[in-house]
Amino acid sequence: MSNHAIHRQAMTLAQEGLMAQHRGDAGKANQYFSQAFELEKHAALSLLTAFDQEPTRSVLFRSAATLALDCGLYAEAEKMAAQGLAGNPPEDIAAELRSLYKDILLLRKKEKAAAQSKSKTTLKVEGVLREASAITNNIRIIDATGHSYRVSVPKGLTNIVKGYWGDKIRAVLLPQRNAYMLVEIQRAS
Repeated sequence: MSNHAIHRQAMTLAQEGLMAQHRGDAGKANQYFSQAFELEKHAALSLLTAFDQEPTRSVLFRSAATLALDCGLYAEAEKMAAQGLAGNPPEDIAAELRSLYKDILLLRKKEKAAAQSKSKTTLKVEGVLREASAITNNIRIIDATGHSYRVSVPKGLTNIVKGYWGDKIRAVLLPQRNAYMLVEIQRAS
């Protein structure tokens, strides 16, 4: 099958994906987009070193990158956009590829940040509230072993200090860069 025939088939599948998306069938839409991406990727890669085939070559890579992005395949999208830029695309297509590449990098950065945020686990600490700073909105909890936890309190510092000062407490903390964030606090029984 020719590259043009593969491209047309990929675009038909992408159109089906858009219609499924419009109907609210995300699962079916993703299936269509995935199939379209695989076809478009195949067509684009067949012209990987065919630098004399512009603008067809760069158009196929741009399309493959966009379809990969629609599927949430950011690493694949990045590769396809980079390959499209590696040739000699016409300036308008090169500008679209550069813009697409920047969008992909931004989405990958957001995805990485979200994954890191999800991977943070909370820490359960039992100890005594010993220090508080209204200036920094921080408290310090000392556990039974003498380990000290500097804890940022997003709101309600005064209530926490008044309600728990000097008492044995249980706190749930979320690790941050240089401290912990208070998630929950209660008296230990």
